[in-house]
Amino acid sequence: MSEFELLAQDLLEKAEAEEQLRQENDKKLLGQ
Repeated sequence: MSEFELLAQDLLEKAEAEEQLRQENDKKLLGQ
C-alpha cells in the first residue's frame, strides 16, 4: 500500500471511532 492509502485508512478508522463515541454519548443523553 502507498503512504497515501495508509493515511486514508488511518483517517477512516479515526472517523469510525469518533462516530461510535458520538453514538454512545447520544445513548447516554437519551438514557437520562
